[in-house]
Amino acid sequence: MRELDRFHNSSQLSETDMCNLCAWIDEHITESIGWADLLAQTGKDHKTLLASFAKHKATTPMTWIRQQRQTLNSIRSTLPH
Repeated sequence: MRELDRFHNSSQLSETDMCNLCAWIDEHITESIGWADLLAQTGKDHKTLLASFAKHKATTPMTWIRQQRQTLNSIRSTLPH
């Protein structure tokens, strides 16, 4: 494996760290979540988060958060008032 590839892979979040981050996002989904919040939660940098979400979720962090909010809103809209 090339040195750059090894560095790139090791700088990504593990599956467990991604699960923990996504659980944190779910717990705070009704709040404003920005890059600073994600960086503070993980202790990683912007590029690492982008690479990790690309690998584990096939999207960007902000797109994933938007999709989670849309899913929550869809579920809420089907519940009786």
